[in-house]
Amino acid sequence: MNCIDVRPRLVAFQDGELSPGEQTQVVEHLHSCTDCTEHELQLAAVTPEPFLDIPDADLDAKWLRLDEVLAAELDHPVRIPVPAPMWLRVSNWLSEEMPMSTGTVLAYAAALMLVAMWGANNWKTAHDLQMAAQAAPERPLMVIAPSAEIPESDFRFSAGEEMDSGMLQPAIHTPEPLTADSDER
Repeated sequence: MNCIDVRPRLVAFQDGELSPGEQTQVVEHLHSCTDCTEHELQLAAVTPEPFLDIPDADLDAKWLRLDEVLAAELDHPVRIPVPAPMWLRVSNWLSEEMPMSTGTVLAYAAALMLVAMWGANNWKTAHDLQMAAQAAPERPLMVIAPSAEIPESDFRFSAGEEMDSGMLQPAIHTPEPLTADSDER
């Protein structure tokens, strides 16, 4: 080994971290090179001694204690908390955040259901009317043809005009007076 190979290994040499072959080569070089020997002495003065005086009995006792603790932990099953169902968490949150009686909550829920059903019914009715209008756009909603029973003055067109089949006309109905015979129906 030359000086370039030995100098980076001097700290490892002092700590006893070199392999036996490397250690022999460094020792041989230090006997032949005064510069590297001097450098090794300077490093020894500023490098602290490695902490290698741990008694084996003390270390073995610590390993045994660690094994005992791990075995004790493994003997006890780990309890992983299972989350409560969503409805129970919401119920608990509501009871903590909004202190209301059960009857009040049920009344609010029933009112909300009624409003939702009313809205759905209105939407369905409007949707059905819209679909009917799209299905037959030229078909009028109600056409009243002139008859002898309804005088022409009740219609909204003058006597000289022809009635357009698409015009909406007022429906005039005169109720019949009730008689004794009508009660029997």
